[in-house]
Amino acid sequence: MRLHAVGIGICISLLGCVCVGSTALPTVSVDGMWAAPSDAQGSALMIVLATRNTLVTGTGTYSMGAIRTGSLTITGTYRQPLLTLRLSYDNGETLHFDGAVVDSEHLSGQLSHRGGSAVPIKFVRP
Repeated sequence: MRLHAVGIGICISLLGCVCVGSTALPTVSVDGMWAAPSDAQGSALMIVLATRNTLVTGTGTYSMGAIRTGSLTITGTYRQPLLTLRLSYDNGETLHFDGAVVDSEHLSGQLSHRGGSAVPIKFVRP
């Protein structure tokens, strides 16, 4: 019986070491302003995100040169490091961002129309 108790004690000690030495990722917040740098003259996409548990909401503005400017609303989910957003533009267009948090200053992923082709996009904190 004593040997059995010692064995259990060793197992508990080892489990404690595993938990303490855990390599869980530190939480990175996506709350705040993000900008998608563009090579196109006059084009811009700025978003402001807020999280509550895993739900994401937000707003944003966009411009496509001199052609069009406007606003958008955002809904989505954040399960670190994965970030999924639905961007609903004021002109009725909806785009989807599927990506990940690279670090506290960078998001990287793809922006696509439902069922359409995807384009790579990166967001940075301005």
